Amino acid sequence: MIHFDDYTIEYGSSKIVLRPFTLEPNAEHPDLLGAYVRVDVIENVDFPAGIFVWERYLHMEDNNDIASRDRPVCVAKPSDLDTFPMDNPNPERKDLPPFFRSTWFEMTIGSPMILLETWEHIKVDAGLLVKTVFQLGGP
Repeated sequence: MIHFDDYTIEYGSSKIVLRPFTLEPNAEHPDLLGAYVRVDVIENVDFPAGIFVWERYLHMEDNNDIASRDRPVCVAKPSDLDTFPMDNPNPERKDLPPFFRSTWFEMTIGSPMILLETWEHIKVDAGLLVKTVFQLGGP
């Protein structure tokens, strides 16, 4: 079983704390063929908590109904913080993709090894986001 600790990013006066939750094959769940990760921003100081970008897309259900679904895209870039709204895409902005920001990120991953790599990438990208935004003049 892989253990993940909270991860704190501090730069200047800005701070965010990420908390991961994972479920991967272990003694209680030996039959899992993949892994699951969810990361939440549990604390933010002088920085927006919505650092994860999601896309809303249309999906045809088995009964042929069209439904909206959301999928994670990435850790936000500095321009995403100003461009994409929290929690839902902006229906007024037809010139933008149907993206929005959230305080959490989740996905199913093919293996525990890729889970480790994904967590490392999230930490690096979130750290670079905070540092870059602060260096560009702050949030």
